Amino acid sequence: MQAVKNPTKISVILPSYNEMQSVARGVLSEVYAYLEKQPYGWEIVLTDDGSTDGTLDALYAFEKTHANVIVLDNPHQGKVRQ
Repeated sequence: MQAVKNPTKISVILPSYNEMQSVARGVLSEVYAYLEKQPYGWEIVLTDDGSTDGTLDALYAFEKTHANVIVLDNPHQGKVRQ
């Protein structure tokens, strides 16, 4: 995909863990459509925390068809301990 011409001014980071329902509902498309209308440069970083419901595959599919989208595949490591 061709990148937006303006340099990136904002990075929208969307974490996910088993979010297929949200993806199927079109949440990513809504965020993308909003950002496309903005006059500034932007990127969407989709980070997956080891989903087991197909979310990661859906994120990669979205990335392939949309410019300025990056997918990060993170292994699930449980909750942070203090």
